[in-house]
Amino acid sequence: MIVEGLELAERARAAATPPPLIVALTDDMSPDTLMRAETLGFAAVLRKPASVERLDAVLGILGASA
Repeated sequence: MIVEGLELAERARAAATPPPLIVALTDDMSPDTLMRAETLGFAAVLRKPASVERLDAVLGILGASA
């Protein structure tokens, strides 16, 4: 079974209490994808390839707000 990233995140958020913070790494920054990510509750969406510094900054912000 192949599960696409947004579907996997949706399943993870539905199964976990409390739901996990999920950051998407994607090369598809279309409005449809960004809206779907927002609807599914993604904490952030980063364009691939994301630098380690950028990912670290986003995770640091999310960790501070959790």
